[in-house]
Formats: sequence, structure tokens, C-alpha cells
Amino acid sequence: MQTRQIVGAGFLILGCLSGSVSAGAEEIQGELTEVNPGTQTFRIARSDPSNLSVEPESIRVQVGSNTELKGFLKLEELRKGDEVLADVEPGETAGTWSAKSVQIDKVRIRERHQPAVEAGAAIPGMEKI
Repeated sequence: MQTRQIVGAGFLILGCLSGSVSAGAEEIQGELTEVNPGTQTFRIARSDPSNLSVEPESIRVQVGSNTELKGFLKLEELRKGDEVLADVEPGETAGTWSAKSVQIDKVRIRERHQPAVEAGAAIPGMEKI
């Protein structure tokens, strides 16, 4: 009876240790500085909130066919200035991270969906009072 419990506990511990977390996996949050749909890559400017005097680190991320996209369907929808959260692991190419998932956090709405309105210009559907 004790042997069964010990073996069962061993499998439970092994199952927990071999979870989906890979060595070197990391979450990166920051603002997009470059989006390149042709190479399926983008760059994130990640700054250190505890040290704002340091320039943001530029991180190149590769999107693959297994990358889970959250909040958008394809890389072409992302724009410079959008804020994203990427779950990444070291990529095959030096200096590039491979994205396991990418989630859009904050969208630059004005540039994406609304035309700019000049000060004093009439807005369609609004009457002057």
C-alpha cells in the first residue's frame, strides 16, 4: 500500500515539474516599435519600471504557426505604438525570441480606427449650438 502511494506521489511531482514552462521562458510587456508581417516579426520596447532613466530594451520577437494570438487574428493588425504582452522563449536565431502567445493590451485607437479631426472642424452628425 505504501509503495503505491510513494509511486503515485512520484508521478504527481514529475507531472508538476514537467509543466508547460520551458527553461528561459519569459513574459515581455511593452510598446511595439516595429511590426514586420513579411518576416513575421515585431520589436517590443521594454522599459524597466524601477529605473526609468535607462533606455527601453528593444526585443525582437518571431511569430510562428503555433503562436496563440489574443485580441487580434494576424500580425498585420498590429501597429507601432500598440502595447502587447508576449509569452516568449529563446528563439533559434541569436537575438530573437520565439512567441508562444501574444496578447494585445492597449491599442492606439486614433491611428487605427478614427480619422484625425482638426481643432474647430465640424464633426459629422453634430450641430453647432
